[in-house]
Amino acid sequence: MKGKKKSSLIFMVFVGILLWGPSVQAEEVTNSGIKYWLTVNEKDNICYVTGYNASTMSSEVSIPETISKNDKSYTVVGIGYHAFKDCKNLKSISIPEGLKEIDTEAFYGCSSLEKIAIPSTTNSIDQTSFKLCDNLTEIKVDENNESYYDLEGVLFRNDPNLTVGDENRAIRILMCYPGGKTGDTFKLESDMVCDGSNPFMNNHNLKSIVVDPSNEWFLSDDGVLYEKVSYQNRMTTWLYACPAGKTGKVSILDGVETIYLDAFYGSYASEIIIPDSVTSARPSAFVGCSNLEKLSIGKGFDDVTHALEFSSYKKLNSIVVSPENKTFTVIDGILYNKEGTKIIYCPKSVTSATVSSAVTAISENAFINCSDSLVLTVEKNSCIFEYAESMGIKYKMKEKEADKTEEKEADKTEEKTDIAKKGEILVNNKSKYKVTSSNVTNPTVSYIKSTNTTAKTITIPDTVKVNGITYKVTSVAANALVNNKKVTKVTVGKNVTSIGKNAFKKCTKLKSVTLKSTSLKSIGSNAFYGDKNLKTITIKSSKLTSKSIGKNAFKGTNKKLTVKVPKKKVKDYSKFMKKRGNKNVKVKK
Repeated sequence: MKGKKKSSLIFMVFVGILLWGPSVQAEEVTNSGIKYWLTVNEKDNICYVTGYNASTMSSEVSIPETISKNDKSYTVVGIGYHAFKDCKNLKSISIPEGLKEIDTEAFYGCSSLEKIAIPSTTNSIDQTSFKLCDNLTEIKVDENNESYYDLEGVLFRNDPNLTVGDENRAIRILMCYPGGKTGDTFKLESDMVCDGSNPFMNNHNLKSIVVDPSNEWFLSDDGVLYEKVSYQNRMTTWLYACPAGKTGKVSILDGVETIYLDAFYGSYASEIIIPDSVTSARPSAFVGCSNLEKLSIGKGFDDVTHALEFSSYKKLNSIVVSPENKTFTVIDGILYNKEGTKIIYCPKSVTSATVSSAVTAISENAFINCSDSLVLTVEKNSCIFEYAESMGIKYKMKEKEADKTEEKEADKTEEKTDIAKKGEILVNNKSKYKVTSSNVTNPTVSYIKSTNTTAKTITIPDTVKVNGITYKVTSVAANALVNNKKVTKVTVGKNVTSIGKNAFKKCTKLKSVTLKSTSLKSIGSNAFYGDKNLKTITIKSSKLTSKSIGKNAFKGTNKKLTVKVPKKKVKDYSKFMKKRGNKNVKVKK
């Protein structure tokens, strides 16, 4: 292949140039349920589609060539980032001549969309534009389009710089194989290559991909597509795509070192065998494998990018790991990290297991698909003991306690007065805490995480009682609720003196926060970063200073954010809180 692969032009870069160029004016309008961003500069009046209103938009949409506003006409030139994302009722859409660009994931998750036609003027389509359009049967391209074309409804891209052979034949670049296209086999011809990540993603009709033996860049084995890659000055093989409709056992070709992004997305395979040669996989490589029953992991595999998404493996009964693997191990059928200190996943087939007190961490979805018959054997004062109690998992104690003699009762009382060691993880009421002090008279903990993934209201308590010991909650750890997309209200207890960096970062639905502590001395950098709906923070403490609130603590919060503070601190706090990322913040008593 001559030349280099050319990535799609990012539409938002184009928009940025328009928005920030000379004499630019812009505004948003909605027309027939479709949102448009109108821009005016010295040369053009143009607009692009930015979103939709599901309640007023028709299932059959026709985007006009122009939009009128205040006696001005605006040419529609693009469909923007996430414009129709997850629009479930959209069945058909007509795209006008003149439209030039379709941006990243513009139609992502439009599960009812059946057909789409690309006009001759479109010269930039992101490879992810039609991702997870599961009923899309074809993408047709106007025959006069110089940048794109289709072969039986499959989208291809032109690139004059990419040629093959002495006769300089143009290489056919496959961009998107529609998610609902029929047919169980696709052949990658000798002059075809694939662009970006898995273009066959989530098409459950497709069971096999075969490759012409003379293709220089790809090969297939048992219907699975692999790419020949020049990596670190040597040739190697990567698994590119497993057809989602392929069932039964998939044995990854020995010698493969890496698995591409989304390679097994939505796979119907019941068994996947990862050989010793595989050392890594890209993010989302194994997402949505809903039929997976058995997973075998070779000695080299290290899921450093979280390629495995166990929460979607509802049928997974067996996990086998090579004894030589340096990242994972299996104990009593449960997947652990190599050190045996963290539980990663418990398959549905496991009905009994003994968990050591050495376990100090448990993955968020470790028991999400576990059997209702599961009974864990645990030790008192252990992380798993508190976790099982808080999550309603059946358990029994390692030491039999059926005969409750006076001696046993004495032992029980003694155990309840044992304070956890500094650094130990405690679990209580679907929350995790880390012991920060084992002082007999004043034991303390830091709130580190909520294990309740659906809670809309979260209260970080004044104290927490575990095994008869009451610990003061004196801090909120860094990243405690980062990226929580459910919580709308947070209350922080009266003993908290510090809030770590990123503690509530990108809690996009968070609306109000109450900080009850009058002893709060610090709020870390980016603590409320990106909380776009956060409108109210109530602070009881008078001990915060310009140096104790970190950089960008309020950046990305709502423009109408109000911070309520003690009356005597309104003037003082106003001076520096506006400099922490939201210049519009209003500070009042």
